[in-house]
Amino acid sequence: MDKTILDAAFTVKMGLMTIPFKWMFQIAIWCVKKNIPLPKPLIESMMGKGNSGILDTLYKGVSLTSVGNACMACYTYTIKENLREYKNPVVFWHGENEPYPAKSARLLKAYLPQMEKRVYKGMGHGQMLHEHPAVYAKRMIAFLDNQSQKG
Repeated sequence: MDKTILDAAFTVKMGLMTIPFKWMFQIAIWCVKKNIPLPKPLIESMMGKGNSGILDTLYKGVSLTSVGNACMACYTYTIKENLREYKNPVVFWHGENEPYPAKSARLLKAYLPQMEKRVYKGMGHGQMLHEHPAVYAKRMIAFLDNQSQKG
């Protein structure tokens, strides 16, 4: 692997909040699948401000079991010590309105000092890809083609 793009990677251990966060996410996805409106503050707490469209795009076809499994894997993930051995270019992208990926970037920087970070102003989770796919693809290609470290 020559280069790595981490898009809003989640490495923050949730501790005692693991199960409640898993249930909250599963309930939210169940509501999306049933076309039950979710309160805007709930959506924004999970996906970032102004990012309600992402739910319809990403989660309608996923099973609640898959959501639960993904939550458990993310919320209990431990960064492996051997990650420090990776020396290739790494960029970490996340939206300005994503608090947990911002924390993850800070944690990962201790293992990957070469990691660059790009924060998408005013964006929530997956919002850059969802709302600006051509720009997203252009930045991804630029990073992979060595035209830009941050993408």
